[in-house]
Amino acid sequence: MEEDANILIKGIYDAFVDQIYRYCSYRLYSKDLAEDATSVVFTRLVEQFPELRHKSSPEIRQWLFGVASNVIAAHRRQKKHQQDTFRSLSQAPNSGFVRDEPEFHRMDWPILYRAMSQLTDTQQDILILRFY
Repeated sequence: MEEDANILIKGIYDAFVDQIYRYCSYRLYSKDLAEDATSVVFTRLVEQFPELRHKSSPEIRQWLFGVASNVIAAHRRQKKHQQDTFRSLSQAPNSGFVRDEPEFHRMDWPILYRAMSQLTDTQQDILILRFY
């Protein structure tokens, strides 16, 4: 029975880890923080799996993104992270860079980070969910 659960958890992990990591990286603006947040999300999946085991794939995806949002919010509350991060990222080109696609290397990241720092959390979420 436990082996079946491990197989199911691995399947969920394989299906959603990239999506959750990208979401965390766009909200936390740091590869290291995104990796930590993604790890927390999937640790919670393992802990909560008995209650989630019979949910559909869309329900599990929704649950994972909900947990990721909560982890990100907790991080922001603890460290007043976002504005400080935007300020430091706006000083150096391509710092905090989390993607390797060519189009990401052409963007003027300091200008983008300065502009994002002027938006509310909700406005930032809308832009990130729409464009990334």
